Amino acid sequence: MLVVDYGGVLTNPIAETIGRFARHLDIAPTAVPTALALAADCTGATPMALLERGELTETQFLTRMSAALSAVTGRVIDLSNFTALWFRGRTANAEMIGHLLELHQRGQRIALLTNNVREWRPYWTAQVPLHVFDVIVDSSDVGCRKPEPEIFTITTDRLGVPADECVFVDDDAANCTAARRHGMRTHRFVETRACIAEIDRMLARPDRNSGLATGALR
Repeated sequence: MLVVDYGGVLTNPIAETIGRFARHLDIAPTAVPTALALAADCTGATPMALLERGELTETQFLTRMSAALSAVTGRVIDLSNFTALWFRGRTANAEMIGHLLELHQRGQRIALLTNNVREWRPYWTAQVPLHVFDVIVDSSDVGCRKPEPEIFTITTDRLGVPADECVFVDDDAANCTAARRHGMRTHRFVETRACIAEIDRMLARPDRNSGLATGALR
């Protein structure tokens, strides 16, 4: 079983998306994570984390982020066109998606495990071929997000397979660590062709519970 992330794996890198978004607003790219931290709640959860869990609506998120970005930059930041701007800077990773299509055609079961936003569904689903996924776990639907352990349990429960039968691919190190704790074998995405080669190797050689010895765990 192959379990893949969306943003940063099936798309261009997150840093690239943030950079393009920042250029549209004529702000420094560092202003975005700074504003997210500034707008965190008393538990330390950023507005993005709350949005991805479905605990904030997009409207509530934009109100908080507009105020935080305005405070960080010292000028009024209008985020009324946020989603369109964000996805203008988010492009599909055609090579990676093409490989998923090939795997699907060969009968490989594939799941999508994504930290995502309910209101963004029309945008991101237009970028990926949903029919290749046997299971889609969207954080905004299930009320938890990576790297929280609950979302990995939900994923393997829905797949109906043990965690050690899953190869998990994500660009975030913390998410890969959490997946390993759940029992999955993991590969941290850095570059498309290397990732494709590693996916094929790991799917061809199950190597259950021996990832560290074989180099399967990243």
